[in-house]
Amino acid sequence: MNKDFKVGDKKWWTTYNVFCEIVDIKYDENSKPFEWIVDTKGLKGIRFDLFRIEELHQTADDMFEALGYEPTMASNNMVTYEFDDGGYIKEIEFLKYPIPHIRLKEYEEYNDNNPQGQFSCYIDLHQAIHQKMIELGWIE
Repeated sequence: MNKDFKVGDKKWWTTYNVFCEIVDIKYDENSKPFEWIVDTKGLKGIRFDLFRIEELHQTADDMFEALGYEPTMASNNMVTYEFDDGGYIKEIEFLKYPIPHIRLKEYEEYNDNNPQGQFSCYIDLHQAIHQKMIELGWIE
């Protein structure tokens, strides 16, 4: 459990599969020791106490895992995640060289893993990619 959250931190809320921002931190001596107040689309002012804070994930790995992606490679120059739905494999590569960039690929398993071109990147996946780029130091 991470008690080091601060106002402005953006976290992945597993219960609702949304990105949220911590907008306030309260300390109440009469009840629970800490309370984090988060704000997200349509869910403003939700309060988290110390015992529910595990619902707020803070790493890209947690966000990718919640979306069904698994890390398949990690090195200083490359990080890869894959999602296998039993027919297609979606792959996301974070490549450091020659300049930091991301490659999205899809393979068809029953067609000798031939590339299928593009796939849709929905907002929740975009947010996980964005969080990973922050963690890699590519963006702030």
